[in-house]
Amino acid sequence: MRNILSIIILITLASCHFDNLHNDNYIQPELDSLITEFIEKHPKDSIYSLFFYQNNNKQFFNIQCSDTHYDSRFVDACFVKNGKIITLCSINNSLMDSLINIPPSNQCFDLLKKYNNSNEEDREPMCCDIDGHMTSYRILKLNVYRKTKDSDFICTDSVRSCNVLKSQAINRVLNDYLNLCWTDIAYLRFDMQNGTDYMIIGDDYVYDKETFSGMFYRDGRIVVIYDLNKLTNQELIDRSQLLPVTELKYYKAIHRKKAKFYERKYEILSKEKIVKLSYFDQE
Repeated sequence: MRNILSIIILITLASCHFDNLHNDNYIQPELDSLITEFIEKHPKDSIYSLFFYQNNNKQFFNIQCSDTHYDSRFVDACFVKNGKIITLCSINNSLMDSLINIPPSNQCFDLLKKYNNSNEEDREPMCCDIDGHMTSYRILKLNVYRKTKDSDFICTDSVRSCNVLKSQAINRVLNDYLNLCWTDIAYLRFDMQNGTDYMIIGDDYVYDKETFSGMFYRDGRIVVIYDLNKLTNQELIDRSQLLPVTELKYYKAIHRKKAKFYERKYEILSKEKIVKLSYFDQE
């Protein structure tokens, strides 16, 4: 009987110790309820990922799930909840740490490593699995969230300035792009092929530190310039107005082999004449 009683006491103490390991976890209650609800709606998956971000001075987070894949480039923390792995990532200057905070001692990176890391070069990510069941929320207050609307991402202030770029043709293309797209970071990437200059315009929520040449603000929007050294006509850019990479301290530096989103490519014929190339001409 004493042996049985001793075993019961040991199990109780062990259980208390396990619970205490997780008592330091902080999850804002309403957010905790949303995570629990999301898991209950999609119980067959194993990894549930939360991405916190800021866009147009508004705060958001996305939650999605996967049964087999994760991307280590976008995992700042991870922990176990209701038998599931929860990963967390702050894309830029987000409110993540105010809403959820998991001490290093309670994180579960070893468990996560048992799954497929889509960041590994020898693996092909299954996009349909990685982005499964994504739901987006806007953070109205630290304890108030609602599902996003398209209007949440629209910036009502139009872009009109012409700073940094000395070509009015390129300025028109950039301003039209910024006024059309709900972008966080817009970029201009330059290239030279067979003596001809080319410009690619695109957008992303991370930046490429390897090819970074400078950045600037265009009416409050972020514009990054890549591979400026490849541009033959250096008179197109006023280098003195470019800002250093430290301006992007709240963003993640990720080198992508392929663009995340659709890009547009232009042939630069002269300072004031650029021609948009068709999809097939861009290959």
